[in-house]
Amino acid sequence: MNEKAKKFDIINCKFCEESLGKLMRSPDIDLFYNHLSERSCKLSCQNGHIGLIHLQNENFEIQFQLGARALIDGYYAESVFNFTKALERFYEFCIKIFLLEDKLPNDFEAAWDLVRNQSERQLGAFIFLYLKCFNESTEILKDFKINRKNGQEFRNKVIHKGYLPSKKEATSYGEFIFNNIIKIITKLKQKYNAKIFQIGIIDQVKLKDNNKDISDVSNLWIGTVLSLAREDIDRINFEDELKKLGEKRNS
Repeated sequence: MNEKAKKFDIINCKFCEESLGKLMRSPDIDLFYNHLSERSCKLSCQNGHIGLIHLQNENFEIQFQLGARALIDGYYAESVFNFTKALERFYEFCIKIFLLEDKLPNDFEAAWDLVRNQSERQLGAFIFLYLKCFNESTEILKDFKINRKNGQEFRNKVIHKGYLPSKKEATSYGEFIFNNIIKIITKLKQKYNAKIFQIGIIDQVKLKDNNKDISDVSNLWIGTVLSLAREDIDRINFEDELKKLGEKRNS
């Protein structure tokens, strides 16, 4: 993707705004995807001020956005990879929601480190916690069928065996994941809406604790194809959202 495609937004330096005055133009900072680490990045403006930008979007929203952009740009294997990462990060998000009481368990990070690089174990944790919370089982990719392969087989063929999917295959895969994530988000909002908000607060507190040397910590939210913040999330359509994103990128 080109650099313009990778750009999230234009961000003004808070220190320059204060020193130059609100009516004067302050130096602008471009925030690019490849600067992100754990949904945040340190930035410096042309006057040398250091700030930290934190994306309030969940990781799965960002990954799915990357997949949608890659699909529009014609990078179909990359889109499948990002859609897959979006689903895996969505499992992680759900696991946090299911485990959250007043806070996440004290040893959550230590426990997650044991499965951080093992997607099958993460899926197993999601399946059983989902069963406990909703009294039903689910495993998204097993229901996806394309060319006589299920979602897991298709994913492995693309990611591990170098298969180059067609536009139709990549689009079908993304749409299937999109629809199923929305279905689960709708259920989460009905039962755990307060926890969804609480997870965001926990992330912000953790970020500030890990960056106590930086006084300028700003939160940024961007509109994405798949967004928890949307009130109409249970009514959106993948094809329509893809079309809107394409029109926005070409404008």
